Amino acid sequence: MDVGTGAPTQPAGLTPLSSPRQVVKKVKSMQMFHTPVTSAMQGDRLGICVTQFDPKLLERGLVCTPESLPTLHAAIISVEKIPYFRGPLLTKAKFHVTLGHETVMGRLLFFSPEPQRFDQEPQVDAFDLAQEYLFQERYLSGDPATEGDRADGRAGQAPEGRCPRQQWALVEFERPVTCPRLSLVIGSRLDADIHANSCRLAFHGRLLHGLQDKGYAESALPALRVYKLKYKQGLVERVSTASSLGLLGEGGRVHGAPTVSAATEVPGMEPRGADHRATSRPLNV
Repeated sequence: MDVGTGAPTQPAGLTPLSSPRQVVKKVKSMQMFHTPVTSAMQGDRLGICVTQFDPKLLERGLVCTPESLPTLHAAIISVEKIPYFRGPLLTKAKFHVTLGHETVMGRLLFFSPEPQRFDQEPQVDAFDLAQEYLFQERYLSGDPATEGDRADGRAGQAPEGRCPRQQWALVEFERPVTCPRLSLVIGSRLDADIHANSCRLAFHGRLLHGLQDKGYAESALPALRVYKLKYKQGLVERVSTASSLGLLGEGGRVHGAPTVSAATEVPGMEPRGADHRATSRPLNV
């Protein structure tokens, strides 16, 4: 039976999972209230006869069709902030992340579509790795009452008054999690004061893309094309010729540079030239 999705299956086999061990055994028979059955689904109370299986290997775990439930070290999720949570959702912040049957600590990195795609129709059940995405210092919210959530001129943030219709986050789990794709994800601050008059549930979303490789930072993250905008500004102090500008920088020093806005290198990313972008190789958070 597929516990993760609830779809009925034939008793061809099952996978008892007791992290970090995974064992595949054949189901000999199944009964429901002493009545033989040939299929089961999520929520059923079921007795399963498994041959040549040591019960000491499974004290608590998951039973599923083989290869149906991946074990993830990180994941890309859709994110929607819960309005009653008053604090900001910041990149590199840690939250209690509940998905599948587990709650683990996870560190988040937020990103959104490119500004010209802010108004595109949200994709609720898919994530396109072929697109480029804009790095965000925080989750962008249209609620002006939420402190720190308004878009400003800092790197990677949307223009004033604009918020994308859909936002995502890369979640890095402190320990592996076993759950199916499109699982409901809930982020919370369970360490907050329970006596405070505030909501501890911060955001919710869906698991769109899981990263199963333990070395995902080198093997999988280079495919996630997230860039970060950076700008440098200077004061024009004098113009000696039509092709020469003197820029007054820090400390009153004059630098002969032909531009006043340029892309700067982001750690773990490579510059993209005149369009002021840098893509991940790999994406370091």
